[in-house]
Formats: sequence, C-alpha cells, structure tokens
Amino acid sequence: MAFGQMYYTSCRTGLSGAPGFQFHAVSPGIEPDVLRDAEALTSYQPPRALTLEPSEENIRRAPVNLCFLPGSVTLVANVVYVGADYSRRPGNYFAHTLVSRDPGADLGAVLPIELWRAPFWAREENGGAELPELPGPPPAGALDRAAVAAFLRDRPDAGHLPALLTAADEAVRTHRRKVVIVGADCDEVACWIAALSHLLPPATAARMSFATYERDPRYSRVDVIGAAGDADLGGDELTAYHLFDFTTGRVSAVAAHPLARVLAGLDPADAAEAWSRAGRWADGSEQSLDDWLPVAVAAMMTWPRGPESARDEPVAVAAWLGRNGARLGPAVVGEVGRAVLALLGAESGEDCLRALRDVGEAAAACGSAGLREAAEVRAVEILLASVRSDGLPAVPDLPLTSPRARARAEERLAEELPGLPAAVTVRLLDWAEAAGITLDPAALERAGERIVGPAVLLFPDDRPLRAALARNPSLRAGVARYLEAVGDDELDRIVAALDGGLADLLGPALDEAGPRTRRAVVVAGVRSGRRDAVDGLAAVLDGTGPPDEPLLDLLFGDRAWSLAEARRVLAVLGDRAAAPAVTRRIGDTVLADGDEEGVEAYARFCLELRATAVHNGLPGPARARIDLMRELAGWVKRLADADAIDGFRKWLARLDADDQRLVEAVIAARFGELSAVARARLLVHLPGARHAYCAGLSRTLGRREGDFETAATALVTLAGVARMNPAPAVRAAASELDTVLRRSVGRWNGRTQRRLLEMISLDARPGIVEWIGRWMEQRPAGMLGRVRGLFGQGRGAAESAEAGWRGL
Repeated sequence: MAFGQMYYTSCRTGLSGAPGFQFHAVSPGIEPDVLRDAEALTSYQPPRALTLEPSEENIRRAPVNLCFLPGSVTLVANVVYVGADYSRRPGNYFAHTLVSRDPGADLGAVLPIELWRAPFWAREENGGAELPELPGPPPAGALDRAAVAAFLRDRPDAGHLPALLTAADEAVRTHRRKVVIVGADCDEVACWIAALSHLLPPATAARMSFATYERDPRYSRVDVIGAAGDADLGGDELTAYHLFDFTTGRVSAVAAHPLARVLAGLDPADAAEAWSRAGRWADGSEQSLDDWLPVAVAAMMTWPRGPESARDEPVAVAAWLGRNGARLGPAVVGEVGRAVLALLGAESGEDCLRALRDVGEAAAACGSAGLREAAEVRAVEILLASVRSDGLPAVPDLPLTSPRARARAEERLAEELPGLPAAVTVRLLDWAEAAGITLDPAALERAGERIVGPAVLLFPDDRPLRAALARNPSLRAGVARYLEAVGDDELDRIVAALDGGLADLLGPALDEAGPRTRRAVVVAGVRSGRRDAVDGLAAVLDGTGPPDEPLLDLLFGDRAWSLAEARRVLAVLGDRAAAPAVTRRIGDTVLADGDEEGVEAYARFCLELRATAVHNGLPGPARARIDLMRELAGWVKRLADADAIDGFRKWLARLDADDQRLVEAVIAARFGELSAVARARLLVHLPGARHAYCAGLSRTLGRREGDFETAATALVTLAGVARMNPAPAVRAAASELDTVLRRSVGRWNGRTQRRLLEMISLDARPGIVEWIGRWMEQRPAGMLGRVRGLFGQGRGAAESAEAGWRGL
C-alpha cells in the first residue's frame, strides 16, 4: 500500500530537459498518460489580485487547490501558489500529486478531502528527479468529522446543505451540471466539500471528483469545484452550474431530495456509523439518493442517534421493506416494521394503508406472524379513522389474514357503517367481502335504513349501490324500512326507484314491507305497465280517505281518463269519488268529447253522471256539457214527432259551434232510435248531422261486410229521403248518403244483398222494400244518373212529397 508521487512546477531543470513548467521529480513506474492527466488536473491560475500585488503575505494567503480525480488510476493533488519562478516571472505554482491504483487500500479510512493541509504535502522542489513512494494510508490533516460538524453548526447558511447534497449526487451520477462552491476562502470551500464527502453515500463520495480552487470552472474536469469571488463563471452561472455562492447568497434553484434533508440533519461525526448500518441492509444495487433513501432512512429511524427527519419517511421505508422482507430476515423486518407502525398516522390516508400492507407483506415473507397481525390491526384502525375525514375514493386493497384483524374490522365496521356516506359504505362493503369479514346484520340493516335508503332515492341508477344491495339481504331490509318511513313524503321518488329496478333488487324484502311501501310497489307496477292503473288504485286505497292528486298523477299521469276508466274509477271509489282530485279528472273526461267508444257512449256517460254526487263537484264547463247532453236526450225523444224538428233546429242554432258539432255527432249516432221520417228530415235539414252520420256509416260498413242492421237502417233512411220532394237540400242529402252506401253495400255480392233485402222486408212497408230492391239493381253511370234514378221516376213532385211523408 503506497502512493506514487509527482512534483510539478516551473523550474530550471526537470524531466523535460529544458527550463519551464514541467515535472521536477516523479516516483518510478508512472506512465506518461498519468503524467499528462496530473498536469491537466493541477493546472493553476492564481487570483488576479495576486498577479497585481505579489507580496509575500498575498502569496501566503493564495488559495490552495486540493483536487481529487477517481478512476482506474486515482489522483490526489495539492497545488499551492509560490509566486515567481526561477526567472522571477510571476504565476508559478507547485503541485504535489499522489497516484494510486488501489485507492481503497492506499487511503484506508482517510477520505481524500481529509488530506486538506496534511503535513506531508510538499511546497517546493527537492534535489533529485526521483521520488520515493509514499506509504499509505497517508496522515490526515485537521479537517476531520468533528471539525466539519463544528463548521456546520456555526453556519447560518447551512440550510442550503440539502440542496448542495442533492446537486452533488446528480453531478456525480450524470456529469451534466457541475457544482460550483464560492466561499470566502479555500478553507471554507474545503469544509463544504468535506461535508459532502462525509454525508453522501460512501460509494458516491468515493466517485465525487473535486477541486477546492479553480479560477475558471468552465474548463474544469471535476464534479465539485471551489472558486473565489473573481472566478470566471460566464453570464449564466445560475443555470450552467449548480452554483452555491456563500459570499453573496446567490444559489441555483435545486429541489432538495428527501434523503438529502435527512443527511443534512445527521452529525458528520455519526455519518460513518450511520452508513455502516445502512450498508449492512443494502442489496448492493444502490446508486442514487432515490435508491438509498429507504435503506438509509430505515437504518437511521431505528438508531438512537439518527436525525429526527429520518422518521418522516415511513411510507418509503415500508415499500422497501415489502420488497426485501425475505432477504432481510425476521430480526431486521421486526425492528424496522415496528418503527414504521409507530410512525404511521391516520392523516397519511391511502399512502398509510399502502405502507401497512407493505409491512404485512414483509412480515409474511420472513415468517413474522406477530408483525403481520399488528400491521393488519393498525391498518383497520387507520382505514376506518380516515374515511370519516377523507372519504374513500376507491375500494382499499387491504387483505386481512389474521383472525384478530378480521375481528377488529367487524367490530369497527359495526360502529361506523350506519354513519358513513353511501359511497363510502358501498366501498367498505366491497372491501369486507374481499377480505372475508363477516358483517353484523343489525349494523347492515341500520346502514340500509339511514344511509343507503336515502341514497337509492337520490341516485337510483348508481351501479355500485345496486350491486351492494344485490349482495346484502340485511342492507335490503334496512332500505325497505326506510322506504316505509318516508312513503308519504317521497312516494314519487320511491315509485321512480322501484320502477327503475329497485323492486327486483329488494325482492322478498318487499313482501314484508308496510302499507306505504306496498302502495309504492303497486304504483311502480302501474308505471311499468305490469298492472292496470284502476286495479292499482283499488289496491292502494286504505279504506278511509279518497285518493289525493299526487297519487292519481303517479297512477295515471296527466292524461284524461277514458270513458271506461272513468266508469271503473267511479265504481271503485263509490262515495269517495266526490273528492276534488277525482272530480277534476272526471271533468277532463267530460270535456274530452268522448273516445274510441263513440259519442253515443259519451252521451250516456254524461247522463249517468247527472244522477251521481260527483256532478255537483265537477267544474262548471263539465256540468254545462252534462246539461247539454240531458237536453239533447229530451230532444231525441221528441224528435219522433216530425213537427219537433223545426224546434230542434232552432235550439241547435243557439249553441256555439263546438256544441253544435257534438250534438250533431250524438244525433247521428242515435239515428237508429228515430223513425224513418225523422231520420230523413234530419238528414235533409241538418247537414252537420248528415256528415257525421255518413262518416260513421262509412267507417262501420267499410270495416266489415254483413252488418245488416246498420245497412238496413241506412237504406230505409235513403228511401225516405229519395221519396221526398226533390228540393236542392233533399237532393244533396240523398246524394251523400247514396254515395256512402254505393261504396259499401253496393259492392256486396248479390247473395248478401238479397239476404239484406229479406231482412228489411220483415219490418218495412212493401213500397220501401220495392224501392230498395230497385236501388240494388241500379247501375247508373255518374252522379246525375243516380240522382235521377232515386227521385220519382215519372212521379210528380206532389206525389213524391206525399209518398215521402207517408214513409213509403
């Protein structure tokens, strides 16, 4: 173990054989390329002030450059300024360089920076050209760990140390941005470099090249460079370098690494032992501060002299522990794992749970059942403590293997579930199922009643909520209890939820539900089309009061009842039909002027209402419509007398247009109740009734062949019109009715027409039968021919009129 040595200066005689800067003396066996590296490394430019005032005092105070360049051949050099050379030319310096091919063995425990101002460094040339080897390890100077600790304690700018450590680690690893330290003198710079060497990971410190002084860092070969105030840094020094100018306070922006913050709090006197502890737990792959963070922090958080900041990284340590549990063994995992458990807090949330899971995995890997149980119990406590403040964004990945942890989870969930938000409850239920936790049915039922029930009404389509209900019968029972409790106030929401599939989810829980919930189930069945609305109304009536408006809206919507529905509702409600909510809807039915049952059924419905208690509660327009139908019924009876037709026409003329159309439609529908004479006259004198009658006739006879009764009434009526005095109104009536009959009855086959004529002959007079027979045989071309064929065929006007009045 020995160093080769080299002296380099400006001298009269040296190894080059000529005066000037050259190696004055070297140890045997040093190769030329090593000499060239040493010459480049030790190049020295004194501060400008020295060249202007080269006094003995200034020369003595000139900065010393202790430089270190690791590699396959490691160089450590001490460069001092000596003023003028042999020719009295200023700018001379003397470099004493040590060369090692095995620096670990040659330096031993001495760090390169600890050779600062060591007593063995030469400052002037000796008499010969050959130097002996220097035995290792060399004697250190005064810059030991205690001195560095004292230096940092007295520095108000020591707060920059974490950033400086971070920048140095980056420079060693990447060589992209050099670190430049500007101090009041080279001794201060050496102290900062010593702090880096003592605190950084030993392998990093061993690779960190440095120089305590260079006037122009731009051309330096090393990672960490010391400089004086007049250094040539260029104009972008804050971004070209990681600059730490402790004379002016100019410092580049560097985000301090978490481990650098921990190392900055470590006493340099304790650093060697701290890194020794960390080294025993490392796997050998650690290079950067990121790699070393969990290892070093784990070593220091469990060490009484470790910095307090080492206890700020339990999550990182737990992740490392989880990956290395089997390698570290139960003793280390137990020591570090219990420290992590003590440091984790509920405020860490998801990170804390992940760390506890990592500790559990490490414990499982090394067979430490007690630690695994402790980690799982702690995780349960932290999980349920954090959900109240932070919620639960996702289902936690937290398996439980120990019976004690599962029992604690069951106990805590029974306490917490009824008071947590619905989304949190659902995620906890999913976690409990995955972790094999048996939940208290009573707690689940309370959670269903207090939490999940309201949420189901607010968010009926929430899939996680529905999935939780599908898997938990106790939860469903609680929801059913909630629905019963709010059935009167939330009927519409309950119906919407049940109709949206909640009824299928709750299933048997609804069979035991109370009357309010059963009512909602019935309404939902109606809304979905599975149940008739009137039957639903009958099923939800409680036997006392009438239905209210909201219930009817849910059952029937905002549409008017059909005639059939209205009759059924009246039958179901009985005396309760006089309730305002019912009479309003009955009034809407009355004012709708009928439905597919036809105006005749509508008129009968109105007359039926006139005799009930509902009539008095109907809106005024509906009562007026019913009164109109009652008057019309009286006229229908009087119209059997032909003389009443003129009075009826006058009464009809006093009605508004809408009422006229309704009356004419009802009259047309009830033509079968009138005599043939009355029918004929009404067709002639009431065009609106005629149009309605013909339209209905066209629909009826056009749908089916063989409606003999309708066809017979129409043909007898046509015969009556045709035998009247052929005035223009008579001709128009006959033509319209004849057209309808030609397009329907006229197209029946001969056999069907003969059967129809036989039926007519049973009741009609022979003259009418004869006329209809001729009508069936006629095939005149065009309207004019048909009209001529209808009227008289040679009979005079008076005879035709008389025959018409006689109904022939």
